[in-house]
Amino acid sequence: MESVGRPDLGATREEAERKARALHGSLRRLLVLDPRTLVLPGHTSEAIPFDREPISGALAEVRDNLPLPREEEEAFVEKIASRAPPTPENYERIVELNRTGELPEGDPTELEAGANRCAMG
Repeated sequence: MESVGRPDLGATREEAERKARALHGSLRRLLVLDPRTLVLPGHTSEAIPFDREPISGALAEVRDNLPLPREEEEAFVEKIASRAPPTPENYERIVELNRTGELPEGDPTELEAGANRCAMG
């Protein structure tokens, strides 16, 4: 695990900064937990195989691989704001499917893999 969620998706610059501050606070609270705590991310920054195996790692691994949460809040917010790639083309479709609970037509991996860049390192 080498990334954090994207607070910029579906947000104005001001909203994204507010969400980045909230994300920073949440991540800082996680860092004080037992290093053996299992982390199960909601998104990744890379395409992953759909092998029905959960993506997980110990919090110690996250601490080692992800320096962003250790940044002071202002530096974290600035780095998140300056690194945000373009919103994925299928973002609105994914949001709508999540909102309604519908399954996409065809192969769902086509919707998620690759183009779903909802995390950033």
